[in-house]
This record gives sequence, structure tokens and C-alpha cells, in this order.
Amino acid sequence: MLNAGTAAKLVFFCLFMAVVYWGMKAVRRGVNIRTKQLPGLTAIDEAVGRATELGRPFFANIQASGPHIEDQVLASCELVRYAVQSAVRYEAPFMCVSNSPDGHPIFEEIISSAYMAAGKPELYNPNNVRFIGGFSSGTHVQIMQLMKDENIAAQLISGNLMNQTMFFAETGAALGAIQIGATKNTHQMPFLAMQCDYSLLGDDLYAAATMISRDPVRMGCLTAQETGKALALVVIVVGVVARLMGSNAVVDILRR
Repeated sequence: MLNAGTAAKLVFFCLFMAVVYWGMKAVRRGVNIRTKQLPGLTAIDEAVGRATELGRPFFANIQASGPHIEDQVLASCELVRYAVQSAVRYEAPFMCVSNSPDGHPIFEEIISSAYMAAGKPELYNPNNVRFIGGFSSGTHVQIMQLMKDENIAAQLISGNLMNQTMFFAETGAALGAIQIGATKNTHQMPFLAMQCDYSLLGDDLYAAATMISRDPVRMGCLTAQETGKALALVVIVVGVVARLMGSNAVVDILRR
């Protein structure tokens, strides 16, 4: 005998997986699944344009909370890929700093490959992809000083952000840089929303990474996730209306 609520969960799970499968197949067939515009993603082009106009660097500042690569760092890789491709196109100065030992080689490969793919390998400078390790205030001061020395025009602050959020955002604001903040850490979202011009908070970070990569599996999961949110909202509204009318039908179905 199934536990209470198991049947309803199984139905929702099957529906979720069906949408994931449909999304994967649709992308592989070349179907363009429409996604909403994320201001924080489209702002990357604006930030690169400002860096091009001023001749000052676009600064990708990717932070991790430990030595091992994390989900937020992996999502940030796609943001860096999108930003550097745009920067190479317009020959804008580009810098990337990471404190993740496992993530740093990935950023080196992404950025060098972007210059190679654009046929401009001579513009690639390995010194513009830096690893500044550590998770202390000393590390933060080093990065802040680098931002000042390079006089950055735009900054992407992304990853598993902690107390360094305000340090980097304040420094960028003092330099007059356009700033884009991205994280899923709820305790840092208010600071990014307050200090940055644009933000990719919570699910938006992963959604933006998926939109950039257009990977079939990730696009299928994103489609299923958004469909699941819409379905859950419909069930909640119908359940509330039914309960106000004196019916427990929706509740009874979900308890099965």
C-alpha cells in the first residue's frame, strides 16, 4: 500500500519527466523554445559596450566558498563565456578573476578559446585571467586593488557570494562601473539588488546559463521547471477556490 500523497507525487513526477523529455527532443530537432528576456543577461552586452567605449576592462569576478568547483561557479562559466565572446567581437579589454582552484583552469580555457574562435589569438593575454586564491579579507583587498589599478568599466560579480559582495560592489560603484550581480545565496541578494545595476538572483542565474548554452538536457529541465511552477500555481488557485466553496476534492486528490 502506498503512503499518503505518494500517488499524487508520482503523477507530478511523471509529468515533469515527460516535459523534460519533450524539451530535450524539441531542442535537438532545432525547435526554438521561447524564453523570457532576463535584464541581467541582456545587460552584459550593454556592459561590454561601455567597456569598449571607454577602453577600460570588463571585469568578471567569480567567487567560490571553497577549493572545489561548485554549481554556482559552473553556472558562472556560461556567463563568462557569453561576456568574453561579446568582448572579443568588439575588441573590448577583458579580465577574469577567480578564487576557485578547480574553476580557474576552466575559465582559462573558455577565454582563450573565445579569442581563438574569433580569429584574434594575438589579443589574448594570459595575465588577464588571474587566480587570486583564498577566502579571507586579504584576498578581497587584492581583488579590490586590482579593480582600482585597472580602472574597470564594468563588472560581473557572480558565484557563491558571501561577505565580499559589498566590498566588490562598493569598489565598482566608486569607479563608476556598470555592475551585474548573480548568486543564489539569499543572504546576499539584498546587497546585490541594492548595489548592482542589474542582477540574476536565484533561479535566474541557472536559467541564464541554460539560455546561453542551449544544451538540450538543460533546456528540457528548464522547460519542465517552469511548467511545474505554472502547474503548481494552478493547483493552488483551484484548491483555494474549491475550499472556499466548501469542497475538499483537490486536497483529497493530493492526499492519495
